Amino acid sequence: MMRFKSNHQLQTCLAFILLFVAAAFASGCVFAPAQNPATHAASCTRPDSTTIPPTLNLVTLAGEYRVTWVTQWEFNSVPGTTQKRLWLWPTSPDDSSREKQRRAVASRIPTPLYGVLLPDTGRWTDSTIFSLRQTIDPVYPPILMNVLPFDVTRRNPVAMRQTPVLLYETMGNSRDGTSGLDGAGDGLVIREVGPNGFRGIFAPWGIVRRDSGYFCATRVRAPGQ
Repeated sequence: MMRFKSNHQLQTCLAFILLFVAAAFASGCVFAPAQNPATHAASCTRPDSTTIPPTLNLVTLAGEYRVTWVTQWEFNSVPGTTQKRLWLWPTSPDDSSREKQRRAVASRIPTPLYGVLLPDTGRWTDSTIFSLRQTIDPVYPPILMNVLPFDVTRRNPVAMRQTPVLLYETMGNSRDGTSGLDGAGDGLVIREVGPNGFRGIFAPWGIVRRDSGYFCATRVRAPGQ
């Protein structure tokens, strides 16, 4: 496991990971046709370009989402579609970890949202969601949005001011001032944002081989609803 205290080390390793992700996108391995297209949700399609307003306030993406998760290039999974549920909550400079007794530290890479991604059982009440949030550590969350100052996919026709990436169970899911970019985990690159949600592509965000594909997140409710 690698942990980074200096920005130079972090930027060097991040660049390596991003080159790997960009190469995967460019080679087409992420976008190869799935072997079982009949299982795909008809309403969820892979985004071909990045269309995110440069002035979008990403905190407005907080909320609860139904997620269609389409695996196209498999390593540990069978190609096909699964349904997940995603919760995103705004981060705060005052966040702290009850378990590790650590406080959130400001980072050069913005981290406006944190949350959790789970299989969608269809049984989510206000009580269960409240209890779920109490179990999620805001300093070491299973989902953490990183806002990168460039287009990691290199497929955007215009200059990007921000690329939101949801880090999913990676070594980089930390807000304590250290970062890690080896290990396992996925990067969910958001490429399109609309009035009812967002969609994008996912790929390994570390040195461990993982599945790749695309996803569509449809808002169920905004925070406080």
